[in-house]
Amino acid sequence: MSNAIDNRQLRANVRFLGETLGNIVRESEGEDLFQTVEKIRLCSKDSMASDTLDELYSLLQTLDDNTILSIASAFNQFLNLANIADQYHSVSSATKLHFSARATLDKAITDLRDTRTSEEITAALEALSIDLVLTAHPTEITRRTLIHKHREITRCLRQLDPPTSEDEEAGVRRRIAELVTQIWHTHEFRTDRPTPVDEARWGFAVIENSLWDAVPAFLRDVDHTCGVHGLPAPTAQWSPIQISSWIGGDRDGNPNVTASVTEEVLLLAQWQACDLFLQSVSALVEELSMTSCSAQLQRETGHAREPYRALLRPLRDTLRSQLDALDDAIANNTPAPTALTQSTLEDPLLACYASLNECGMQCIADGTLLDTIRRASCFGPHLIKLDIRQESSQHTQALSELTRALDIGDYADWDERRRCEFLRAELLNRRPLIPREWHPGAVASEVLRTFETIASTPREALGSYVISMASEPSDILAVQLLLKATGCPIDMPVAPLFETLADLDNAPRVIGELLEDDDYLRRTGAELVVMIGYSDSAKDAGMLAAGWAQYRAQEALLKVCEQHRVGLTLFHGRGGTIGRGGAPAQQALLSQPPHSLQNGLRVTEQGEMIRTKLGVKSLAINTFGQYASAVLRANLQPPPAPEPEWRRLMDRLGEDSCAAYRHWVREEPNFVSYFRQATPEQELASLPLGSRPSRRRSDGGIESLRAIPWIFAWSQNRLMLPAWLGAGSALQSAIDKGHLATLRTMATQWPFFAARLSMLEMVFAKADLSISELYDQMLVVDELKPIGNALRQALNEDCSTLLGLLEQETLLEHEPWGMESINLRNVYAYPLNLLQAELLRRVRETHDPAVEQALMVTIAGVAAGMRNTG
Repeated sequence: MSNAIDNRQLRANVRFLGETLGNIVRESEGEDLFQTVEKIRLCSKDSMASDTLDELYSLLQTLDDNTILSIASAFNQFLNLANIADQYHSVSSATKLHFSARATLDKAITDLRDTRTSEEITAALEALSIDLVLTAHPTEITRRTLIHKHREITRCLRQLDPPTSEDEEAGVRRRIAELVTQIWHTHEFRTDRPTPVDEARWGFAVIENSLWDAVPAFLRDVDHTCGVHGLPAPTAQWSPIQISSWIGGDRDGNPNVTASVTEEVLLLAQWQACDLFLQSVSALVEELSMTSCSAQLQRETGHAREPYRALLRPLRDTLRSQLDALDDAIANNTPAPTALTQSTLEDPLLACYASLNECGMQCIADGTLLDTIRRASCFGPHLIKLDIRQESSQHTQALSELTRALDIGDYADWDERRRCEFLRAELLNRRPLIPREWHPGAVASEVLRTFETIASTPREALGSYVISMASEPSDILAVQLLLKATGCPIDMPVAPLFETLADLDNAPRVIGELLEDDDYLRRTGAELVVMIGYSDSAKDAGMLAAGWAQYRAQEALLKVCEQHRVGLTLFHGRGGTIGRGGAPAQQALLSQPPHSLQNGLRVTEQGEMIRTKLGVKSLAINTFGQYASAVLRANLQPPPAPEPEWRRLMDRLGEDSCAAYRHWVREEPNFVSYFRQATPEQELASLPLGSRPSRRRSDGGIESLRAIPWIFAWSQNRLMLPAWLGAGSALQSAIDKGHLATLRTMATQWPFFAARLSMLEMVFAKADLSISELYDQMLVVDELKPIGNALRQALNEDCSTLLGLLEQETLLEHEPWGMESINLRNVYAYPLNLLQAELLRRVRETHDPAVEQALMVTIAGVAAGMRNTG
């Protein structure tokens, strides 16, 4: 935040919420526990000031297991409440002129007017496309019941901004005290892992509680901004926001996601859409009592006395009947009803809208009715577009079984040329591919069941078919053949996900070879979706090398698609953390290669980032504004392409950083052992967090561990290793070779490079060498401790390198509130980190349920302190 923002209200809210929790701890647990909490808090502040943790750790070591649980819960809830206050601050009256959607859009359009005409801006607005793909989170910490209470506290803070009277203020403060008391007396965690269906219900709850109202509200902000700038208002059906999902469709490495689960999630999505639209249409039936209407509407309604109600009542009745049928299908496993069509939903609404405008009732037309039309355009009768994701090896195994059954060889043993020849020939062959009498094994059977589910699902309910670990053209053609063979819509986009460094570098060749095939172009309609993986590429090569590989891959893919006159939508698989491509929305999008957003933005929103960016209506509106303004800027004022000198230096930085990263992660023989001792990685696998296992395979080392728990574990011990390892040493090497001036020019003139440095700065600010060292002292055997010492020395040196490059004395020098916010959280996070180290020591000696419960609380608290998990 800049110095221009008034943070007094934020500090007051943090203080008020903290005092409220303190009073509840005193009332519920007694004066002794309250005083212990206060003593630890003050000791933590002193430890930060003196830069030593000895006294704080000695104090915490004296706590017994039961007291530790209460202490951990108190500090965990302090951090959650601080986060609520901080989150609300971004949508409060104090920051409205800085962060609101209207302010962000107004500034973007004002800036664009310097170089672009009104017609160009209008065209860019009309073409705006933002597809947010909700994904489940295998390290999701917070229970839904607590999320609801957090959201209610946010609503209360809004009522205090400012209160209308002393009585209202007193009532709201009482309500906050009630909610905080509920939180204190609520079990923090679920006892069982959520199922994929549970995760889907959580995603649908976000839509119901936030996005359902946020989408039309954001579009009203766009209408307002267009009016201010004299631009034509968007049409009623303008739908720049699309909500898609992976939840219930992402089966990559998750055996719990089956075809049956996908079918159930699709039905639940229909049910949720039907229920929400029934409420909206019922409200319109109540409101649209007018008698004047157009001649067209008179004819359609048989000259009814109240024509709008006459038109909408049948839609309401249809929605009721559909909801009943869906209830029966879900509860009793009866056949699902035929899905409603988009026109069934939209046509009556649009007819009402046209008539009201024709009869001079534009004010009514542009009210609740317009909001409902825009919801229909965004969500439709299926609520979301569900992506299906599967790993390429599963398709290979299914085709291997099939070709053996057909007695034509083993597909898995064929080289790439033979695979492609077979796939292309079968894609053109009109005869059925799958024999009726064939009885496939378990893997092939489940793969085919998934495709059969796709075949029976309306195209409008589906997004893309995403292929994890795609590396060759055959990976894409295999999915197209399976789509064809099972009667699926052949126009479903098949999106290869290029994840590792090698696959990213190889991506342009793979796509180029496919585009040489006229039949492939015909099947795709000259429109492609290609997904760029941020998580596994960073785990494979380190943050800096992966970021540059992602940039180069996007550039090359755009070029090859332009050569073949094919439209390319780049699908960004970002997470919340820097190690997974996370960054502020504007910074992330404006640091992409030029023209990479011409066909719109498609990006994953994952886990706790859904809550922090989309979980509350006002936050979601601001997030839409950030995305929309960034896409407009990127398309109308593209960032500069790197100079040849910058590109050469970036190549060297990528190579050096990757080598340094892999030296530790791949070549250090004891690295895996150190990782598992120094972090809670082993314990994470046993906690009931998400539905997906933390590993793709039960055996194997780092390569088998998913990127999210890999990053989560390192954030817990505050070493933050995946987000910085290799980057600083590469920068120092370039400086030593005389490239400092060039690096500084890149930092000021190239958004991509500036974003990388900004990410590193934030990581270094959140890392803590003292905490990491204490984990080593408590948990790591003596022979492995030199690894931790060397890594901490590297982090310290890298931080000095970055400060020298940026010509700064301290981290976040230009973001004073950012550093203040981290220090504020550290007061509460330090005790949780130290408690976690002690609890890890205890739990590794004895599997005491009370100790394990307290450990879970510390994991949740540290995640809250870091503001993200994976």
